[in-house]
Amino acid sequence: MPKRPRYLDIAKILIKYYGYAPKSKKGSHVWLADSSGHRVTILAKNEQVNLHNYKSILNQTDLKEEDIEKYL
Repeated sequence: MPKRPRYLDIAKILIKYYGYAPKSKKGSHVWLADSSGHRVTILAKNEQVNLHNYKSILNQTDLKEEDIEKYL
């Protein structure tokens, strides 16, 4: 597995390429939603995502690692 991206990089990719938009922020979490209302929760930190959270984000968005990594 290549080096994992940062939380904010994942959020930027989801917003720019996959149609998500920021809907809410509470504490250190940001909720993004797509046009159908599907939500994903991401930490609002500029540090490398840990493996558990990375897998959770991918699961929530139904994306694969390659889908994120091609835009890094």
